[in-house]
Amino acid sequence: MDQFQVVRELAPALFGCILLCVNKSNGQHVAVKRMQLAAAAKHQSNEGPTVRYGVDLDASPNDRSIDPMKVQEDVHVEKRVYRHVDKVGGHRNILRLLTSFEEDGHEHFVLEYCVRGDLFTMVQEAPHQHLPASQVLHYAHQICHGLSFLHSHGIAHGDISLENVLVDAHGVAKLMDFGLAVESFHGMQSSSAVGKFFYMPPEMYMGAPYDASKADMWSLGILLVILHTGMPPFARAHSSGPFLRSVISVLMHDDRSCSVDHVFASFQRHGIRALLRGWNVLPRFSMDAVDLVEKLLVMIPATRLSVAQVLRHPYLTPPQHHPVPKHAMMGTPEHAGSSCHSKMEHKTRSSGGVHRFFQRVFRKAVGSTNQSTLCGTLHDDSSERTLCNDTPTSNNQMCT
Repeated sequence: MDQFQVVRELAPALFGCILLCVNKSNGQHVAVKRMQLAAAAKHQSNEGPTVRYGVDLDASPNDRSIDPMKVQEDVHVEKRVYRHVDKVGGHRNILRLLTSFEEDGHEHFVLEYCVRGDLFTMVQEAPHQHLPASQVLHYAHQICHGLSFLHSHGIAHGDISLENVLVDAHGVAKLMDFGLAVESFHGMQSSSAVGKFFYMPPEMYMGAPYDASKADMWSLGILLVILHTGMPPFARAHSSGPFLRSVISVLMHDDRSCSVDHVFASFQRHGIRALLRGWNVLPRFSMDAVDLVEKLLVMIPATRLSVAQVLRHPYLTPPQHHPVPKHAMMGTPEHAGSSCHSKMEHKTRSSGGVHRFFQRVFRKAVGSTNQSTLCGTLHDDSSERTLCNDTPTSNNQMCT
């Protein structure tokens, strides 16, 4: 670390921390991800009971409170992915690994510094805790291009989420954190249930091998819903298990209320449009946006759109340059000095912080919606009717 001047800690990481540093040789600001190799080798983290990797999916909260937690994130996989991306020329929507080195029992990833932080922070700090439709489109376009690059090189991300998309000073979104990536040029098969509960697809709960690239597409659909609404559509894409029932009782402070079991079951029966209509958030989506989400949140993985098909979807076409919205350009310049209080410094990196934030948003939504009406709307057969006109239209025409 002699070649770097540490400015401050930006955020905790699973096996260490992320530091804002200045490269003494050229004055460049970089983010150094510093990870303890001993902890990484044991796949352990002291992040707490809400760590989202490798936990027993049907355990009770008490059973899951053992600390440290077993995690699946792999430092060596992450390094290989970064190096492979660099070897094939890199991509503007993939975070760059500038260099890496080992020192004092720690692995160090020197990464490009994105001053605006991650999308989770942007949603958390937005006036209404969701982004405008134009801004969602701007970031969706870039995320899909980054994901397309990965998939075309035989890499599934494995952990698509708001926290794993950084934004630089120019409003460019960049995928990061490849510790759960699946590297394969033969179908990208995996059998591990990894990622964050909110984003995990239904097939991960089946205990059988699944296509990790199709799992990425489900997670992309969830990400688009959260960007538009500020909350995930359901806590888990699985309609049974004691953990699920305990989660909803905490979220809604009412064991008798409409349970997540019923919400996800209603999604399976009626689809995502009915769910969004029940939450009174459908008007935030353009017709093309909700159509894309419908084609991503599909129970049968083989019928989900691929990322190549997503890029041809009307929501992201015609293939013209999407200008950066003014609100995407706001932020501190990337070359800011050590006195800069970057949004990246304040972002919540632990899954526990993310989960608590979504809990608060969920409770707020429940408080503003009559629960019996919501449950009735989701279970009423009339909610199966088309909620948006299916006539082809421009992607900026909004649902009503």
